[in-house]
Amino acid sequence: MVLALTRGKMCELIGEAVGENNKEGLFTIGLFSLLDALLDINLENILVELPLGPEMKAAILNYTGSMGRILRAVLAHEQGRWDEIDFPSLEAAQFTEAYMRAVAWTDEVYQTI
Repeated sequence: MVLALTRGKMCELIGEAVGENNKEGLFTIGLFSLLDALLDINLENILVELPLGPEMKAAILNYTGSMGRILRAVLAHEQGRWDEIDFPSLEAAQFTEAYMRAVAWTDEVYQTI
């Protein structure tokens, strides 16, 4: 759950840095991208049941569209695949800062529950 919250927040922060306005959607795709691990069910089967638009489902499953591109970059950052991050307008330090902010935010959330 910690990784899902952190990933969701990082998607939101990276989206903000590149001018994407759909903060809630970005957080949701980051969070929901780990539903298969949390529920031990195939991600496609889970997404069929959820009331998400086709753009969000495609972002999670195929990394398409602007939200999918952000999710793919966040995953690449998590896994240390720096050469797969396709945002020339952002520096590596901005990804690291977004990650640190996301981790701090997740920690705050956990302290309040």
